Amino acid sequence: IFVSMPPSNSGSLLILSKVSEDNEHDVQIARSYDGNPWETLQPLLLPVDCQQDPCVVTIPSHASVSAIHYIIRDYNPPVKTDDQSFAKLLLQATYGPTQESLHEAKSLGSAEAWVRDQIDKPASLHRAHYRQRTNGYIKTD
Repeated sequence: IFVSMPPSNSGSLLILSKVSEDNEHDVQIARSYDGNPWETLQPLLLPVDCQQDPCVVTIPSHASVSAIHYIIRDYNPPVKTDDQSFAKLLLQATYGPTQESLHEAKSLGSAEAWVRDQIDKPASLHRAHYRQRTNGYIKTD
């Protein structure tokens, strides 16, 4: 059976799943996200053909089983607040956000401006801090 798959929108995730006979669990078969073409997922690896528009998934016939069905679920994450977006940036680019660093990043207005600000700052080395705490010849009392 050939099934035409709808395209995903920017910021959304579509997942095609095979649902069990008892509706207790499902197995994800294919996905499309952010407007990208559909792609197969483990473990079933059903053929997905995106050479034409729309993409087509080949679903095997289940002659001996009467209650198998497939479903497409659409996941749209909630819109992130500025605090969440900048906190994620600081988690990925630093050792984690503090209230001070979060306020500073928000005041710059964008991730690009924050990165540019970091590049423009003078370089600092971890070496002196490290050596003060690891060198056995330095007396700290």
